[in-house]
Amino acid sequence: MDLKFDKRLLLLTIFSIIGLIIYIYLEYVVLINNSSPLFCSINNTPINCEKVIESQYSKLFGIPLETYAIVYFIIDIFLVLLLYKKKLKIIYNLFYRLIGILFVIFSLYVMLFLIHSICLYCSTADGILIINFGIILYYYKKKVFE
Repeated sequence: MDLKFDKRLLLLTIFSIIGLIIYIYLEYVVLINNSSPLFCSINNTPINCEKVIESQYSKLFGIPLETYAIVYFIIDIFLVLLLYKKKLKIIYNLFYRLIGILFVIFSLYVMLFLIHSICLYCSTADGILIINFGIILYYYKKKVFE
């Protein structure tokens, strides 16, 4: 199977770029402007990005989780480019995205059960990580069962 011209890999790249843009935006707004993201809170709902971003769980080793997410998506895009060029096996992309799924599980647990608020931006990026995992899992299954 020639992965180079597959439209699904293009989708994988586009979703990763969107995830990167989301976290660059959050990093810029929160760390540089010291303000709340647009559409951060919806009245009378548990949607409150500010509460999530300012929680004690928003940093790991003193570094904002947004920074880790930016690095994750940059590496993710790089791995997709290597996959396009056939310089990397699909299994490595699958394992890397499994790390993303573990982050999604952690993120949702923290937002839902510890903070009791949801960040729309983080949840959108979590959705992107799930979609990307599904796309790469599809390729892996195709490759194994070809």
